[in-house]
Amino acid sequence: MKSPLELLPVGLPSTAPERQREVDLTEAGLSVRRREADWIALRGGIDRWLGGVHLRGPEPAWRWDGQRELLVERS
Repeated sequence: MKSPLELLPVGLPSTAPERQREVDLTEAGLSVRRREADWIALRGGIDRWLGGVHLRGPEPAWRWDGQRELLVERS
C-alpha cells in the first residue's frame, strides 16, 4: 500500500540493475514535480541534518532558484 506522502514507491526487490528499473511517481510525487506542492510542506516540516547543516522547521529557509542556478533565502 502506498503512503499518501510517498513520492516514489519502493516496490518489491528486482533483479534488474537499479538504472534499468521502471518506476512510477505517486500523485504526491507528480504534484511536487509539477511544483504544485512542496515536499517539506506535505510532510509537515523538516528535521534533518544534511552536509553539516541542520534543516528544521515547517518550511525551508533556503530554496534552489533554477533560473539563477543559485541557493536563495526564502522571502
